[in-house]
Formats: sequence, structure tokens, C-alpha cells
Amino acid sequence: MRTKRLIIKPLDDASLGRLLRRQSDPELIKAYGEMLLGSRRHPNSRLWYTAWMISLPDGTEVGDICFKGPPDENGTVEIGYGIIDRYRGHGYATEAVRAMCSWGFSMPRCYFITAETEDGNHASERVLEKCGFERAGKGREGNLWERERPASATVPALMCLGMATGLVTGLLAFSNMELGMCIGLIIGTAAGIALDIADRKKRKRKHR
Repeated sequence: MRTKRLIIKPLDDASLGRLLRRQSDPELIKAYGEMLLGSRRHPNSRLWYTAWMISLPDGTEVGDICFKGPPDENGTVEIGYGIIDRYRGHGYATEAVRAMCSWGFSMPRCYFITAETEDGNHASERVLEKCGFERAGKGREGNLWERERPASATVPALMCLGMATGLVTGLLAFSNMELGMCIGLIIGTAAGIALDIADRKKRKRKHR
């Protein structure tokens, strides 16, 4: 993925293994080890397990970001991220988290993204707040934050479907392509909004 200032690229097993061997912190060794194990055990969904390197356009590595496995039965995934000390304070984490959330929500069955922060980690909290996360109580390792899939991830797909359907209907029923597309766009938008509202209610019931 490319953002305004960053390149965010998933690591293959060899690169992830090299990243693991560079670590000396026990917690990071454990975390990267679990990523590598998950990537090897689940090759068809390894993008949900592996680390994604965050780099500048010139190739300078500034940190990494990951999901901790694919969506669970409630459509929830957890995100984790880290920026190298000397590159902090430039907004790179915020830019990367926003991009990864957009990617996650574009995937099937991903409706909630969570993150955890340690008490006093105000920098990470600000990143999550800027990216649309809200406090959601306590998690297993710290304060729990959550962001729900926005309606904008569902409605455009229905709008496109409505336009396509309207185009065909307009040609067949009215011999007027423009009229058909307008009707289809209205129907598609209305259907998208209605389905998204119903889907949100169902997701929230399951999520509780």
C-alpha cells in the first residue's frame, strides 16, 4: 500500500524471520515468533498474520504494523503497530494505522478493529483517537480501543450495483440509459443504507 508519505508492504516468511532474529526484547521475540508461526500455518490468510513494514519512499524503514490474525466469529480483528524511536513524532503511525484500517475494512467479514494501549501511553492513544477509535473498556493487556467498519465501506458497492441494474433496466424498459442510471443510483444508495443499518444492528448484537 502507498499513502501520502509511506509504503506499507507485507513481509514474506524469510523477511519476517530476519526481522525476528534482529530482536532482543523478549516480548518482541514472542510477538514476531507468533506472526511467523501464524503465517506458516495459514498461508492462505497470511496477510492477517504477518508484519507489514512501514517505509519511506527511499526505502528507509520507520516501523511496522500488523493484524493479530483474521476476523473472528464476530468480525473482529486486533491491530498492533510500532515506530522506531527516532522516527516518532512525524505522524507516521497515524498514517499507517489509517491505511491498514481501510485495507482491513475492505476485506470480507471484517467489521470491528480493536487495539490495546498500556496505561500512560498517551502517544498511542492519540494515534487511535485520530484514526476514529473509541474507548471500549479493558482488554487482556491494557486499555481496549475499538473502531467499527464505516457505512462508506458498504454503500458504494450497492450504489455501483444499483447503477448497473438501472442501466440495464433503463435500456430495456425506457430506452433511456441516463434515466435508468439515475433510478438505479437512487435505488442502490437507498438499499445500501438500509442494508448497512440492518447489518450494523446485527453485528452489534453479536458483538455484545
